[in-house]
Formats: sequence, structure tokens, C-alpha cells
Amino acid sequence: MANTLAFAEEDVDPFEDINRTVYGFNETVDDNLLEPVSRAYKDHVPEVAQDGVSNFF
Repeated sequence: MANTLAFAEEDVDPFEDINRTVYGFNETVDDNLLEPVSRAYKDHVPEVAQDGVSNFF
């Protein structure tokens, strides 16, 4: 078990910084754009129209 822990501490993800940056960007876009748009769509578009869009896709 000690060897596994030592290995895990040395294991470095070379893409960690970019992954964290992209994740943060995605969370920001989701929270500030996609979530409000989807909520407005659900609250204001008639169910019949939503069904039509759903059937199209």
C-alpha cells in the first residue's frame, strides 16, 4: 500500500492546468448562458412547440 501511495504522489498529469481551465470555462458558460436559456425555453415555449422540436431532433 505504501508503494501505491508513493507512486500516486509522483504521478503528474501534464494536461492538468489546461483541463482545469477548460472545465472552469465550461462551468461558467453553463451557469451564465446555457442554464438560463434552457430554463427560459422550458418556462415560456408552449409544450406543443417543445414536442415538435423534440420530435424533429
